[in-house]
Amino acid sequence: MVRDLGPLWVTSCFPQESINGEIIKMIHGTRFVERQIASSLHVSLSLPQIISGMKDSAAKEFCSEAITTTHKCKSFEVGNVTVLGEGKPVTTKPPHLSERFHELELNDNDPITAFHSIRKNKCLYVADCHPSSRDSSSVLYSENGLEKVGLLKQFYVISSTVYADIQILDATECFETLVPDVTVPNIKLYNITDNYIIVNSDSLHDVCIKMLIDGRLYIAKRCNTKEVE
Repeated sequence: MVRDLGPLWVTSCFPQESINGEIIKMIHGTRFVERQIASSLHVSLSLPQIISGMKDSAAKEFCSEAITTTHKCKSFEVGNVTVLGEGKPVTTKPPHLSERFHELELNDNDPITAFHSIRKNKCLYVADCHPSSRDSSSVLYSENGLEKVGLLKQFYVISSTVYADIQILDATECFETLVPDVTVPNIKLYNITDNYIIVNSDSLHDVCIKMLIDGRLYIAKRCNTKEVE
């Protein structure tokens, strides 16, 4: 079971807990709880069909927005990547980006737009420049055929291609357990360097789990790849 689904500590029950929260909203009294849930659920499931049969009007638009729980944000597709949010034109290139322009065979006059989030292969990547309650900035990427871990600083769209600006990390040691000479191979201690690299978004493989323990940065490569947002 662990090999199929991953260990418990990387398995989330949030979807099920969220459903429990929705069920609680369907109960408005202490008697006949089952009937209340069944009735409210029937009405909730019927609303989309009822609204679709309404005449086009402000009331229909209001009802449609009222039953839509997903957050809408601007997005567009670039190959197999969905770029999310509002982009900002880059007028002054960071030094490491300027250095990589020649290696990436880009024209100095190509317009650059910066973004903070992308979605690729059902995985959400969020740069640490984005003020978000979640942290998806530690990523697994490849460079010259080698698998590495780094911190996402920004995304750039240049010439219809998405590039990731990554701060390079140096792995030092595996996480030690209380059992002598036993370590966790997928959790390592990392040092943050002052070096950066620009890679094509095709080189991004996964989001890692970042943990600060006693002021030290540990990053875990995911074992459970089945649970994807």
